[in-house]
Amino acid sequence: MSRVLEDGARLPGAVPTRGPNRSAEDGATSARLLSWCLLGAVGAFTVIGIGWPLVGHGVFAPTDLLANWAPYANTVLAGTTPGNPFLQDVADGVIPQTALFVDQVMSGSSGAWNPYQLGGVPLGAVPNNAVFNPLSLPFYVLPAWFAPAWVKVAEIAVAVGGTFLFARRLGLGRPAALAGGLAFATSAFLLAWTGWPQTRTAAFVPVLFWAVERLATRRRPTDGVLVALAGAAMLLGGFPAVTGYALLTAGVYFAVRIGALHRGRRLAGVAAGGVAAVAGAFGLAAFQLLPFASFMAQAHVWGREQTPADHLPFSSLVTAIAPDALGATHAGTNIVEMLSYVGAATLLLALAGVAAGRALLPRGVWWFLVASTGVAVVLMYAGGPPLAVAQQLPVLFAENFVGRLRSVLGLLVAVLAAVGFEVVARRHRAGGRVWTWTVWGGAGLGGLAVVVAAWPATSRPDLLVGLAFLAAAGGCLALAWWGRRRIALAGVAVLVAAQALVFAVPFWAHADRETFYPRTPVHEFLAANLGADRYASPVDTLLPGESSLHRLRALTGHGFADRRLGELVEALPGRQFRDPPTLPSLVPRAPVVTSPILDRLSVRYFVAATSAPLMDEPDDGLRVVMSEPATVYQRERALPRVRWAGRSVVEPDPDRRLAMLAGGDLDPDEVLLDAPAGRSGGADATLDVAVDEAETIEVRVTATGAGHLVVADALRTGWQVEVDGEPAPLLAADHALSAVAVGAGTHTVRLTYATPTNGAGTWLSAATGAILCALIIVERFSRRRQYATTQPDVELGTRD
Repeated sequence: MSRVLEDGARLPGAVPTRGPNRSAEDGATSARLLSWCLLGAVGAFTVIGIGWPLVGHGVFAPTDLLANWAPYANTVLAGTTPGNPFLQDVADGVIPQTALFVDQVMSGSSGAWNPYQLGGVPLGAVPNNAVFNPLSLPFYVLPAWFAPAWVKVAEIAVAVGGTFLFARRLGLGRPAALAGGLAFATSAFLLAWTGWPQTRTAAFVPVLFWAVERLATRRRPTDGVLVALAGAAMLLGGFPAVTGYALLTAGVYFAVRIGALHRGRRLAGVAAGGVAAVAGAFGLAAFQLLPFASFMAQAHVWGREQTPADHLPFSSLVTAIAPDALGATHAGTNIVEMLSYVGAATLLLALAGVAAGRALLPRGVWWFLVASTGVAVVLMYAGGPPLAVAQQLPVLFAENFVGRLRSVLGLLVAVLAAVGFEVVARRHRAGGRVWTWTVWGGAGLGGLAVVVAAWPATSRPDLLVGLAFLAAAGGCLALAWWGRRRIALAGVAVLVAAQALVFAVPFWAHADRETFYPRTPVHEFLAANLGADRYASPVDTLLPGESSLHRLRALTGHGFADRRLGELVEALPGRQFRDPPTLPSLVPRAPVVTSPILDRLSVRYFVAATSAPLMDEPDDGLRVVMSEPATVYQRERALPRVRWAGRSVVEPDPDRRLAMLAGGDLDPDEVLLDAPAGRSGGADATLDVAVDEAETIEVRVTATGAGHLVVADALRTGWQVEVDGEPAPLLAADHALSAVAVGAGTHTVRLTYATPTNGAGTWLSAATGAILCALIIVERFSRRRQYATTQPDVELGTRD
């Protein structure tokens, strides 16, 4: 039977007396109309949700949050009302670093290194900002302020399209498959994490499952290639937790499917093909994964350990149908991490799929979907012993919050909703009365338990809105079961999109174009006077990470810093890092601002809000050079970022090194080394900095004797040195910085960034790509030959 007739049979809409052909035609027409209605719901959700930024009017990014920081608040953004504060990471990390990478690439650089924050950190060398994820393409072809809106369009297209393809592979009709795609695109993770690389990773989860299903059933090399491509896109998405949870769940699914379909050698062969496909994904992404592993081995990371108590509160399940019911935070968890939304209509459809959908799916799939959904819910909302067992797995559950599993749970529920849509469309009654009552009764009791648990913290109006959508969805499904299916199911599609929009429109970022990182007088002053040195600022002044976009070096930023640099910053008075340690924030107090550590880090200026107490102690080395719209202190004792040290002090103990640096025990012409390296006797030198770019520093040194060229950057990972064209060692200086031993005379010192292991990673990625291409070509020619040999010979005649 053709797929068109199949779809038509699943949505009967013809009068039996008209004959089977007319009935099938009417049923196919109903299916097509319903499919167009669902596509319209997807389009409406996309256009209304993103809004005017789609056509360049405004920005689909939370840059209006800059109005919370000085000096924006009292200058260019005075009077601006900031939007959703939980999207700050997008404004202070994602967009500035992505824009910097694209600009560097377009100017001919590799974009591998960011010198503008945290003493220098890898940029394009690692996947953290998803710059090589396919969904980041709009950043390469559109202005940085315009791109985020179209990134979201691409995410929705891939999420809906991937779910549609997966559902169709499972034998569901087009309307049901589209309903599943809409359900996944409007699920909690893809809503709450919009703007982060996380959603660019999660959008490929259904594509991965589609490819895995193809590989399990068709057993062709090209299907393995699809698995590798989907996996690589996720690995390059910059959020390992989502990729890890997806690969683990897809691996279990693959095992279930091949166990149901194959036996003996064929089973072993298909399993080996699956393993090879995943290896191909890692191989394709190796050019970033190997440098990422190298950097993270030396990064300043702590506080990632998870316990069985680290899970989402059970009461947060109320947000499955009422996303705003618990407000912005609940039980110490913010809404981005806590949101469990699937939508009222999607939830009812999923329950219908659980109650009566088993016979509609290939063998083992229904059991997998139901069991995996149950396991995910237990792990995320109950924790305890089951989560403790899962945390025995290396890295994944042990070091990543289990709540990120919502990225996979959203797909599981969406596919069950697609099955439920098919059940209602076909009025499929299989499943048994006892099981059906068990499912719906259990869901009712569970829902009541969730409401009771959440009741003390619940916003009653928001809960009532969720219950109203639940009642409306229930009415539509009842009408579809006992009355007008096409209209009722179209109503279900409208409800899915409408309820998601009620949450998304106020939650997503919609900012004015003028808020996109405007320059203030403070930025102009720093651009004119900072030179090659750094500035620092407290938590309420100059958004952390914006320095990457303005090309101004800052000690602060948003990301993982080098471990030694983090230790050096933590040696300042007080606490300088939050948990996790990705956002250093210096307190605007004299003991911090006048610290000798900041002198060594070449912090030339400290910028504070005008509301902060003025620091004007005599002989403190601080001079106010700007008082409005922020207070800018010139730190007159700061050392140049590229400097000469004629003398050296050796201290192998790290704690004593940090104490010496914090206590100001070193003279300006001294450098503190971990171990003896090179000679130094107090010689003087003149420096001519010929090149000081993101990935290259070149200095001409003319010295009266031996000493050390010091560069106050965190260059431990990946940087290489040449002195007069010959390789030289890069020394650890002042605990976290870098130095090169230089002899008397005139020498040219050149430091270049060569992504660690990138040579091996690039070759591995290239080799993997070549192998995958070869597999496609071989299969294509093999199938052509097979087709040619199976065709009957045709005798060719001649024309008279």
